[in-house]
Amino acid sequence: MKQDTNQLFYSKILLFGEYSLMAGSMALSIPFKRLSGKLVQKPDRQVAESGKTSNLHLDKFANYLENMLIEPSGRFSIDIERLKKDIAGGLV
Repeated sequence: MKQDTNQLFYSKILLFGEYSLMAGSMALSIPFKRLSGKLVQKPDRQVAESGKTSNLHLDKFANYLENMLIEPSGRFSIDIERLKKDIAGGLV
């Protein structure tokens, strides 16, 4: 994983189309900069309890994505092995 700790992922507020988005349609959203998150890779000894919980959720998400890739839909591609390697390396 790239070690850029300054990259924030801002939340978004969906204004229209939140249900149609689930069906693959478009939606209108605006950025909401008060809430944000970032992915950071830390050694296990430096990770707080909330970070360990985050890592477990990321691992579950990676497994979910891997199962989705077993039944390819052609909608996206992802390097699941690299993602799992980053998670095992302490991605929180």
